[in-house]
Amino acid sequence: MAKYINTGDTIEAEHTDACSRKIEWKGLRKHPITNENMTLYECDRNSTAEIIKIHEGVIKDGTEHFHRENGDILEADAIRIYIASPRKERVYLKEGVSGRHGAQFIDIRKRSISTIKYPFEIFRKYLKLNGLLDTVNTINAQ
Repeated sequence: MAKYINTGDTIEAEHTDACSRKIEWKGLRKHPITNENMTLYECDRNSTAEIIKIHEGVIKDGTEHFHRENGDILEADAIRIYIASPRKERVYLKEGVSGRHGAQFIDIRKRSISTIKYPFEIFRKYLKLNGLLDTVNTINAQ
């Protein structure tokens, strides 16, 4: 169980729960890595996606770097979620989630791939001020 906050961090799961202040259905699209037809949802403003049930299927070429552990969480300003289904999923609203703002939730019970589109800027500023961002970029480059 880990939290991922960098641009491009990706999780793949059989069941995923996602929360955001704004979830938009974008229609049927091809996933850029797997080239499968999947339904795209874009989560914007304080988005999270968590693996509820791990994906036990075949790992396709190019997806070896995806995170697949139970409880892995993506936290970001914007997240893209690709769902292996041509149908729309049910998005429901809850008020007062963050004390003042409401949020939209989506419980995905099909295979899905979620990727961070835009990270929280505050994390980048914090890591840059402490000199940790250069260390992380050096480690990732190797």
